[in-house]
Amino acid sequence: MFGLITNQDVRVGDAKGELIDTDQVSIGDVRSKLKFIAYNDLQHWLREHAKRPLVGYRDNVIAELLTEGNIPGSTISWKKFGDEVRNRCNGWLGKGPKRRPARGFDHKTIQRSVKVRLG
Repeated sequence: MFGLITNQDVRVGDAKGELIDTDQVSIGDVRSKLKFIAYNDLQHWLREHAKRPLVGYRDNVIAELLTEGNIPGSTISWKKFGDEVRNRCNGWLGKGPKRRPARGFDHKTIQRSVKVRLG
């Protein structure tokens, strides 16, 4: 984790809620002041570097897409919506034209999750 912090891949903050400038302090100072890690930074890093599908993020990503105004069947096609969920969560098996959804990222599972959120 401290590697991500020192590389500035993940921002961190102190008890006052202010971000710590990791260029200006030592890692020891970061350790003593650290009170929170920027969740979105960590989530983004995990999505970019995960080798396996991030099933635990699927529902969060679906909620993000809906909040962004991507409503499947209305403002975006179900196929594009599902592909975007899989892209953001590394939810594909294989590469290229032969790739297929990983377990937990099939059309029906994504559709069910959307319907739960939209009511």
